[in-house]
Amino acid sequence: MSEPVSLIEKFGIPDEGTIVVLDDDGEIFKKLTLSAPSKVTLQRRIVGSKVEMIIIRIKDRVDYKQLFERLKKAVKQNGIFWVVIPRQSVTTNSEATEKRNMMFDSAKDAKLEVGNTIAVNEEEQAVQFMIKAEKN
Repeated sequence: MSEPVSLIEKFGIPDEGTIVVLDDDGEIFKKLTLSAPSKVTLQRRIVGSKVEMIIIRIKDRVDYKQLFERLKKAVKQNGIFWVVIPRQSVTTNSEATEKRNMMFDSAKDAKLEVGNTIAVNEEEQAVQFMIKAEKN
């Protein structure tokens, strides 16, 4: 039987660099801290220079447009960020669907590309966003 895929592998955490993890309860931050490569710096806040990756998990209502603009300024040009949301199978109510649609509309407005979607746990999934490359 194969071992389960770790969050490090699921998120595609690089072997080195700075990763910001913004989660309300610190659960994802704690799990990543236990298995992150030694040359990876994990931060709980966006401070200083631009970072390779941001993982954000917010349970409260959020203005995605404002959030995406802030994240774009904090991540390196080739960096990515993940937004952790309830899994589709768990979210059948209209409020959750509306929130998901707002997130994708805001990503489009912020000129972000939607990448992979991964299962974080039984209740949550993460959607990957990347800054669209400027066309010359």
